[in-house]
Amino acid sequence: MDRLSPILEHWQKKDFFLLLAHVNPDGDALGSLCGLAHLLDIWGKKGNILVPDRIPDRFSWLESPWPLISSIPSDVDPCVVVLDCADLDRVGHELAGKLENRYLVNIDHHTGNTHFGTLNWVDPALSSVGEMIALTARKLGIPLRNSLAEALYLAIMADTGSLSYSNTTPQTLDIVSEILTLGLDVNSFQARAQRQGRLEKLHLHGRAMQDVTLRAGGKIGIIRATQEMMEQTGAAQEDCDGLVDYVRTLRGVVVAVSLREVPDGIKFSLRTWGEVNVQAIAADLGGGGHPNAAGGLIDSDLAGAEEQIVKTITAYVD
Repeated sequence: MDRLSPILEHWQKKDFFLLLAHVNPDGDALGSLCGLAHLLDIWGKKGNILVPDRIPDRFSWLESPWPLISSIPSDVDPCVVVLDCADLDRVGHELAGKLENRYLVNIDHHTGNTHFGTLNWVDPALSSVGEMIALTARKLGIPLRNSLAEALYLAIMADTGSLSYSNTTPQTLDIVSEILTLGLDVNSFQARAQRQGRLEKLHLHGRAMQDVTLRAGGKIGIIRATQEMMEQTGAAQEDCDGLVDYVRTLRGVVVAVSLREVPDGIKFSLRTWGEVNVQAIAADLGGGGHPNAAGGLIDSDLAGAEEQIVKTITAYVD
């Protein structure tokens, strides 16, 4: 069933938009937000991108045609579009409460999406929300070039592991081919996207890798970022991103786990090369995500969360 056409018909009637995604936005979320803003701007629309917290420093180079704001505007009644969220609470509990009775457009590719929108376009077969916005541009006859293409390229690269994950399809490659054909400078893009590391992040990663452990006969690899490590290295929460990917490279590891101490518990991330469905594992632990990449939050101390996660994963890898 064509879920996009009713959305475009609804957007055609609207002049002002409010775009938002999940808390702690990643490359797909921010790339999709900026990409959709560029697309709608080309279409003649106006709007804002709502980011309650600051954008992570590593994405500070990303260009948006619309202002970034931190709260819902009170002087307009915008068309609200929620991107990359499996349920409304992913935008943050307080903000979700303010959006519950609004007309929402929900665009997402997560398995288990609750279809919380008034209009929903949910397709887990697509690699990323960035790919979904690219398909929207194609439907509108808008070429994938300039800042629109750059934002969508970021989104697709982020959620496909630079086209290395199993969610990379011929359609994904076709979209990337169009972006490159229309002039994206990959060298320039990579220089801006990759040259964003901080020395504190490097120190944190080095410290965390010293304490990696294996469980379940080597099938589960675990890396931890404790509050003590953060204080010792001067690292920020966003500097923990990517830790889990080191563990996934270990021989024999089926599920890689990163554990991070945050104020309200332990944030966990799960990665696999496809041997098991980590989205199902995360769901058992109250989280969500994708078959090869998932995560969530456990209200526990580090040791308790680790044992709970290991017990749950073991039931799958055995």
